Amino acid sequence: MARAPYDRSHTGSQCVEFAFGAAAEHAPDDHRLAAEIAVFRLASADAAVRRAALVEFDARVDSLMRHGAQPAAVEAFGSFALGIWTRSQRLLARPVSIRLHPLEEAARKLHTTGAVLRRIPPPPPTRSPIGASEALWSAQLFDRAATWSTGAARSRWLRLALAPWVVMEQWTSLDSAARALLIIAPRDSAVMPALGVAALHQVKQPVADYPRVMMLLDSALSAMPPVDSARHDSFDDVLTRSDDDWRYGYLPTDRLQIDARGWLLVDPLWSTPINELRLTRMARIAEADMRYADLARPSESGSETIPGRIFVRRGAPDSRWQESVVRFDPRLGSTRRVRQRPSGSARTPTISLQRGWPRLDRGRVLERSPTLWRIFSGEEMSISRAAVSIIPDEARSGGADPTFMTALRCAESSPAEWAGVPFVGTLDTIDVTIARFRASADSVDIYLGARLPLRQFARAKAAGTRSTDRIRFGAFLSTSAGRMLFRGMDERPLPHTNEQQWNGQWSSRVRTGEALHRVEAFDPLRAVGARGVALYTSDDAIAFSTGGFGMSEVLVGASIRERTVPVTRWSDLEVIPNGAVSTAGTRFGVAWEIYELAPEPDGLVRWKVEMRRERSDVVRRADVRAALRGDPVASQRVTADEADASSLAFTRVAPASGVVVDHLLFALPANSPPGRHVIEVKITDLVSGREIRKSVGVRLLFVR
Repeated sequence: MARAPYDRSHTGSQCVEFAFGAAAEHAPDDHRLAAEIAVFRLASADAAVRRAALVEFDARVDSLMRHGAQPAAVEAFGSFALGIWTRSQRLLARPVSIRLHPLEEAARKLHTTGAVLRRIPPPPPTRSPIGASEALWSAQLFDRAATWSTGAARSRWLRLALAPWVVMEQWTSLDSAARALLIIAPRDSAVMPALGVAALHQVKQPVADYPRVMMLLDSALSAMPPVDSARHDSFDDVLTRSDDDWRYGYLPTDRLQIDARGWLLVDPLWSTPINELRLTRMARIAEADMRYADLARPSESGSETIPGRIFVRRGAPDSRWQESVVRFDPRLGSTRRVRQRPSGSARTPTISLQRGWPRLDRGRVLERSPTLWRIFSGEEMSISRAAVSIIPDEARSGGADPTFMTALRCAESSPAEWAGVPFVGTLDTIDVTIARFRASADSVDIYLGARLPLRQFARAKAAGTRSTDRIRFGAFLSTSAGRMLFRGMDERPLPHTNEQQWNGQWSSRVRTGEALHRVEAFDPLRAVGARGVALYTSDDAIAFSTGGFGMSEVLVGASIRERTVPVTRWSDLEVIPNGAVSTAGTRFGVAWEIYELAPEPDGLVRWKVEMRRERSDVVRRADVRAALRGDPVASQRVTADEADASSLAFTRVAPASGVVVDHLLFALPANSPPGRHVIEVKITDLVSGREIRKSVGVRLLFVR
């Protein structure tokens, strides 16, 4: 409490003054102690004490500078600046409802001291919000310390000079300050990231503006030492801490492949030029380095402090405490929340305060008293204390040991959160069906059919729309490392009022085992979108054989008819897509290819088709490590288990060929319930007796 506002009559301040005086006599050349004493005396309500403190400390710094002891002067001056910045942060973080005490009102009038200073920038006029003028002064002090320093020391003071604008979330001021500091220190790797952070927080249209923000951050990375650059642009802190430890068990070359796949899988939309999560993580690292620079130990960055590590995972903490008034009832021995401040002598008025990160709040219940403001002048209520404090049971997350669970451990036991990042958590689901067909010994043809719901997209002629507005709708095929194999993206005018969905289909030839797929749609002006992938019916269905007896996957469309006669391959069929979505009793098309049926002596092939329909459920998994390794395991799949499901069977005969094509119209019974169903197709070669099964998921809509 040595920095809390006080007057000379306060017993506690008299004790502190005495202790400081004794320490100064014992160590008169301890310049950091002199800085601490100056900060303490600047909290005095007496203007004469404040003026004397500034003049005395300024004279000490001036003397050191004139006698060639610049490092000692910078050390003392920097300690003083850090003290003012700490004072500012306490004021900025305190609840608005706790009004300034008269002692605080007096102590804040730093600019009226009338002191003539040679080395210390004069304090700025007092202004709102509480703590803003102190923050501005600390930025000026850090700036002055940077002009007296070189190398890594200068970078640290420059980063601290930017911290006040970050904490106050004044992004235009941050941009201006960074540009001014770059004149002093061109391409300083501590300052350059601030341009990207400021630009990100001022983005109006993410799709259009994010490339410029990424360019600013990439420019900053190019100026950094390799170790810092890798810290900014890595896949760390996206998954759980245990997942990060698991990744680091791989060789560096293997980990690079795992990380590349990880960024691909968590990318909200492949359609946009920038991975929104990767960009946000880079900006959070840069912002945390500035926001928590005063907490960082030597050789440590702000993002590596405990609050910084939570910040990278959860984003910015609450800027102010959230207040609710409670009252203590002695008959119940507990408190209960009320809307207004209670009255009456039978109950003790208290105030409940919470502060922290999303779902990681730290709460305190304090007695409402005239001295409550003093608590916020110390460390007890700071965000750094909230980061290491024990959190309530309901805020714990993940599977970590709950013993002494802190906000940090809770944050690290669950994946990072991306509240407010465009497209994250807001994407609608596109129904997608996939079918693969053999093309050659080492490649396959992939068909994608999709049904896009339009409920989130703006309609043509709606308020705020233009005739030139477009929605982008397309499909992608990619390697596991993110190299695009196919990109089919169309632009469509905004839908009419009565349009409920759009259908789309795409096909491409790729090498076996290389392709990840996704179908996406988004409105670049409004940052709304949808995406989807096909749901497999089994883990085995992910693999696809390109040799021997077998069959393709089952292609589903609203209708399938012959484009040419005879039909020799699936590409001879005309498919109207529906994303494998239909209604009960409505016929839709199904098709597949059969490979290398055994011929009879008469030159014919004969096979039996058995089709079975079963109700199903979607099974979701969270095996992140299997996905990062690229294991052939479905993260979501449709399972079916209905012993008395309906079925049908028929036989076919055709001239012997390496490939035969089956297609027909099929319908689920009119009494089939809405939801997901599985259609299994079993092929039996009537000559060789060999069998093979393939299944596909179909979703039935609810019809009123």
